[in-house]
Amino acid sequence: MRRTNQRGIAIAPILFIVAILAVLAAAIAAGSGAFNGDISAVKLKAQATAILGYVNELQIGVDRVIAKGCTDTEISFENPIDNGYTNSNAPSDKSCHVFDVNGGGIVWKNPPSGIDLSSVPLNYQSYVFTGYMNLMGGAVTNNAANGDIAILLPGLSDDICNAIINLGGNNSTYGAVVLNKFVGIYSSWGTGEHGQFGCINLSMPNAGTPGLPLGLHYFFYVLHNRTVWGG
Repeated sequence: MRRTNQRGIAIAPILFIVAILAVLAAAIAAGSGAFNGDISAVKLKAQATAILGYVNELQIGVDRVIAKGCTDTEISFENPIDNGYTNSNAPSDKSCHVFDVNGGGIVWKNPPSGIDLSSVPLNYQSYVFTGYMNLMGGAVTNNAANGDIAILLPGLSDDICNAIINLGGNNSTYGAVVLNKFVGIYSSWGTGEHGQFGCINLSMPNAGTPGLPLGLHYFFYVLHNRTVWGG
């Protein structure tokens, strides 16, 4: 009889612990949705911050080559990773190359990991440097010297764009975007103010860059402003 009573006493704490664990499991399950939402928001903000951080590096590189005396038609984004940026106007010593130690000294980086860019063709799943952009919705003049240099990153989701806008970016629901790589040539389109950034939504057919579906979201940043809108 004494042994039976001891077994009953030993089982009681075990049942109590099991009950506590069940309550904790229920509480964790109930709060998992909010927890996952917090993690997602933190991740999006980190990705947006990483994009803007790299853009600031690129801005330093462009400012550095301009400070060396490079004209804005001599700026080169030629790099060992993404071809198509050869600028015949750039000096042979590469002093105007943003991605060279003799010029801007910037290292080419891909977009932050975890950002899904599968909605655009493979050759556009990276940063694009262009002198063609219609953010303002019309041409400044018919003079092709009025364009600006902008960085574009196509194929972003609503969530990452909202994270960029929350960090001070602009939101545009119009704009025909041409992903012509910068080789020293500018269009007549006005992009906006130097340092302006945000997201735009491709809402018009884009003959200049076929194969890009409507409704795409683009990150943009104006690296070099040649003229003020209306000038």
